[in-house]
Amino acid sequence: MTSSPDSTTAASPALSPLTNPHLIGLESPVHQLQQALAAGRLAGSWLLTGEAGVGKATLALRLARYLLAGSLGAPQPGQDVFANHSSAADSAQDLGLFGNLLAVNTPEPAPKPDPAPATSAPPTSPHSLSETAFALAADHPVFQQVANLSHPDCCVVMPEATGQSGRMTITIEQIRRLTDFLRLAAGHDGWRIALVDQAHSMTRQAQNALLKSLEEPPAQTLILLTTPLPSALLPTIRSRCRRLAFPALSGDQVRQGLALLYPDYPPLPADLQASFRLTTIGQAARFLVTLWPGYQSLLELLGRSGEPNFHLLQQWRKSLSPLTSGSTLPLESELMSLLMQRWLRSFAHQQGVAGNDGGEGVIADQSHPSAQHPLPKSPLLMQEAALFTRLSLGNGGQASISGHALGQRQAAVTRWLQEGAASNLDPAAISWQALTLIHGLNPASQTA
Repeated sequence: MTSSPDSTTAASPALSPLTNPHLIGLESPVHQLQQALAAGRLAGSWLLTGEAGVGKATLALRLARYLLAGSLGAPQPGQDVFANHSSAADSAQDLGLFGNLLAVNTPEPAPKPDPAPATSAPPTSPHSLSETAFALAADHPVFQQVANLSHPDCCVVMPEATGQSGRMTITIEQIRRLTDFLRLAAGHDGWRIALVDQAHSMTRQAQNALLKSLEEPPAQTLILLTTPLPSALLPTIRSRCRRLAFPALSGDQVRQGLALLYPDYPPLPADLQASFRLTTIGQAARFLVTLWPGYQSLLELLGRSGEPNFHLLQQWRKSLSPLTSGSTLPLESELMSLLMQRWLRSFAHQQGVAGNDGGEGVIADQSHPSAQHPLPKSPLLMQEAALFTRLSLGNGGQASISGHALGQRQAAVTRWLQEGAASNLDPAAISWQALTLIHGLNPASQTA
């Protein structure tokens, strides 16, 4: 059961959690869930937090499939689900419903976990614990039902495009359908599981409608909320859920995940991964397919003309169409905002390296990976640095822009992009005005 179709589109190339059979680098949250299950402390409501693309929904759906498959045998809270079995290669039928949680390709029985608090550190292993935990074969009937949003005991709520702006929102109507679902009895006396993905997208009315279910979830009910922005949720929502934080992945884990999940994608250069701070597989996948080519084309647009050029802007906008599923405006705005953020960050870092912030209060970005471990620069980063140097020259090319002036320019671009989108203006006009602001010009004095 679901309230919306799968929202994965060409503009968001990340593999849908509904069909993703892999989980990479999430040993800590996996371990906490395993401990809660083994000790009978699986809370009825959970709030899964972490950066976008880290695997929150993927883990939530793995747990859901695992519990729903076990519902055929009516697992009870507190049941010891860590069965001892001899081989990770055994079939699901041979292992039973809850086998092979901790097996790591070894012939010895998997040890029963130490009943430590859920906050204790996960066990270390040369293999990935997360890849075997809560695993269900992709051809398992429950896996297929959940992937097709047709399992009678699983409700998945995802943001839907609403209004003329197409803003992705979870409405009160969607949450009402979810609460109606939770009142029904589960099949096989098993679990009923609800997942609200991107929970920060809920309207205020939708959040209030969900409160009752979070406060008093029925027995054998599990409600999972995922969000990279927990602060966008009502305090009463947060207080009714057990928090499960997802740490950022290491650089090696991101690259290994890309190679496993997206074997047809080009390799991710280490310098770009560090410079753009790609700490999740979802971020890296979208960067490779959408942001990287779009950002390169924006740098070329700005580098081809010393002044704003409406004809070149229209060519750039047209080039973005294959990277999106329709209107290019959200991607245009995102790329222009990204440019201004990186320009200001680059300026601050350079000032910090020089030991002088120009009296403007700009603090160097010492957390940037390249600040401690410089990496060979790719052509994209060198092209970007050259553009920032040229755009930073004011007063006839004789003096560099100040940090204060650059900060004001960034704020002006960001404000215009937000106000233009909210006002449903012509997308070409929005981008044209933003382009002139990037150049430090008064949009009112520029005409197409």
